[in-house]
Amino acid sequence: MTKILIIVGILVLGSVLVGAISFRNQSRLAELQQAKDRGSIRWHAEVAKAKGKSEAEIQSSMVYYAVPRNLQEGVDYYHVVVAEPLESRSYPLSDDIRTWYKFRRIEELSAPVRACTSCPTTDSAPPEMLPLKADEFLAAQVGGETIVDGVRITSKDPKFARFRNGQRYLIFVSFDPQKIVGLFEMGPWGVFVITPQGTLEPIDKKLDHPLRTELAVQFGDNLDRLSAQLRKQAGKAKN
Repeated sequence: MTKILIIVGILVLGSVLVGAISFRNQSRLAELQQAKDRGSIRWHAEVAKAKGKSEAEIQSSMVYYAVPRNLQEGVDYYHVVVAEPLESRSYPLSDDIRTWYKFRRIEELSAPVRACTSCPTTDSAPPEMLPLKADEFLAAQVGGETIVDGVRITSKDPKFARFRNGQRYLIFVSFDPQKIVGLFEMGPWGVFVITPQGTLEPIDKKLDHPLRTELAVQFGDNLDRLSAQLRKQAGKAKN
């Protein structure tokens, strides 16, 4: 009988403690809804902890991209390069995460012939990712994964997938004068995965755009055919 009473007592005490913790967490969650920093990275970490979780996933902040009207306009305003990521590092911002990639520039297919006066200036490169080799450059993408106050925060852009190390890409990119830092001004509309067969696949196949259509119709999504055309254009421009 004594053992039964002890067990019952433990169960009751456990229920009381669980109820107290639950009430405290609910109070904390209600408090966080009124917090001045609501929506910040640290706020998401606090919400996760109040829910008893060690991970949280958020949607990346809205980014507006400068998408050209057609392929020729893209070639006129941006560098077109074949590159592959070598490494990446994610950094927490006030309300999101930014991931910096170090790319190896395998080949530059064309350089812009027009200056983009409306393009923003490039951000300062993370010192820990420098120096670079002659064929390397850095570029940042919104989103990524980082640890904040012991909570793993993941930020994802549903349209602009993260780059994979070792995967070759065709990228429309704008550079700073030293070609150290690049900008993905076209966002996912300017990034194509290069398959082992040398064909081009949009990083997001759901995105429809005249540039995407032209690559398919004029070049059959074939990298070699596109490269030959761009080299031909570059030769004519020099003459």
